[in-house]
Amino acid sequence: MRHPGGVTPGAYHHTLDQAKSNVEEAIYTLLLADRLTILKIDDFRRLLELISRTPRSLDEVESSEVVSLVDALVRKIVML
Repeated sequence: MRHPGGVTPGAYHHTLDQAKSNVEEAIYTLLLADRLTILKIDDFRRLLELISRTPRSLDEVESSEVVSLVDALVRKIVML
């Protein structure tokens, strides 16, 4: 049964818990990738800095350009 407001508090908290778990797993994956030398951590740090300087709201063209740039940088960072 749907909650009148759209999302039940239980569903919201379940989704939030999943998101937190996903972030934790991603961080451990990055740490492991660095340890196994399949990730250039300094390049990853630069990628995070670049993303932090990206405006919060982008139009579709700008958003597509940013995604393309991030994809290219990720392929360069991961040395597989």
